[in-house]
Amino acid sequence: MKDPEHRTDWMPRFPMVKAAYQCMRAVQEFLDEKNIAQIEGWITSGESKRGWTTFLSGAVECESCAAKVIAIVPIVPIIPDLIKDLHR
Repeated sequence: MKDPEHRTDWMPRFPMVKAAYQCMRAVQEFLDEKNIAQIEGWITSGESKRGWTTFLSGAVECESCAAKVIAIVPIVPIIPDLIKDLHR
């Protein structure tokens, strides 16, 4: 990966995205094996660290997954004036 800014804060996010895809793959394989359901797509959601996982799971493509991420729902609070609202 090319990272001209050397931002180490991204490093913990990659394993979380990989783990999310492994979970989706495991659930999909289990449901297929038990003939319970056929998954057509995934919707990921989360806030804070899971919000980053949500964003990145929608940005990457899993070549070995049959079902793809079809929607993401990152949960982020909207704070119009952060400094003012922090000091209430």
